[in-house]
Amino acid sequence: QLNLSDLRQGLYLGENRQQLASSIVVPVPGHMTPAQMVPASMRPNHQPITVSAARSTEILHHRIARTRMIARERKRGSNPRDRRSRNRILLGVGVMIKKLVLCLWIGPGLFWGPGEMCGQGGVQRLRYLEYHYIPFGLSRAVEIMGDRLLGPGKERIEWIGTLNPMDSGEVAVRIIWEFPRKVRIEKQLGPEAGRNVEVTVYDGENLRKSHGLVKPEDEDLVEMLTHDSVEGFFVGQIEGFSDLFLGSGYREQDESGNPIGPSYDIYSVTDWFNVSGRYLLQRKLYYFDSHTAVLKRVQYTLDPKRGRPPKRVKIELGQWNQVGDQLIVGRMVRYEDGVEVLSLSFTEATVGRGLEDGIFSRP
Repeated sequence: QLNLSDLRQGLYLGENRQQLASSIVVPVPGHMTPAQMVPASMRPNHQPITVSAARSTEILHHRIARTRMIARERKRGSNPRDRRSRNRILLGVGVMIKKLVLCLWIGPGLFWGPGEMCGQGGVQRLRYLEYHYIPFGLSRAVEIMGDRLLGPGKERIEWIGTLNPMDSGEVAVRIIWEFPRKVRIEKQLGPEAGRNVEVTVYDGENLRKSHGLVKPEDEDLVEMLTHDSVEGFFVGQIEGFSDLFLGSGYREQDESGNPIGPSYDIYSVTDWFNVSGRYLLQRKLYYFDSHTAVLKRVQYTLDPKRGRPPKRVKIELGQWNQVGDQLIVGRMVRYEDGVEVLSLSFTEATVGRGLEDGIFSRP
């Protein structure tokens, strides 16, 4: 039997090294070599396994040196394992910082989403609609609508028509919508107003008006154009709005319970309207015609958290017109608790490229 003092003497006193080594024929008791781990029936010729004295000395020398190193590190208050873990953490943090810098420099869309972002030379970077954003069953709706949300070149729609709010008379209107959620509304006022045009602009965040303060009716009109439309629905899919397909073939019923009217494919979407720093969350139902794949209706009840009475809102979309290779809505009507409160009718529509002309930032 060898004790630790004999072991140290044999390893570090030259005159006893060979004598001690010659007396060792196996490694430290309790440990097995890889060959000993193999079952006896699998060893060739079933010969007993022995370890040379030189190899045993090398193993013991390595273990004692390792023990001494760990003791020194612990005496200084540092554990090699802790140091390795700390190094791994620092390395991971460094890699994350590098990725963050690259993303900020190359791909800001990974963090700020699909809206307007500043690129090199002041050119906008936009994330367009891709087919993996499209909910189940709506690929045909995108094909019928046209390619204005699929790529650059057709980001802007300009309408000319009439606006008919129920609390005032009909006025001529010019509306410019631009992808993803920008709109400019120019109302032609009567001569008694003293000025010719009242302008309302929305740049995706801020709502401004040239005459007076912004009213809830102005917010309703902007929300109808930027969110309660087919463009607003698919932009919401790009931005990551949660949606749920409720089913297809839904039809309204008359008083007798008989189905009437067209059948609908209904999608439930959690929508949010960002206006002047306020994020107005709203659960909405989008009704697509089951046969034509055209958006016909948007329906929801105003959330009480919006600070307004919980009215039942319904937006009807109709009179779709083919403008070039794009299908554009021709009429939009807003109902509140079953009463018509606002209608838009368009007589002309054009589709073109988005421009950096600043018309959405100032009324």
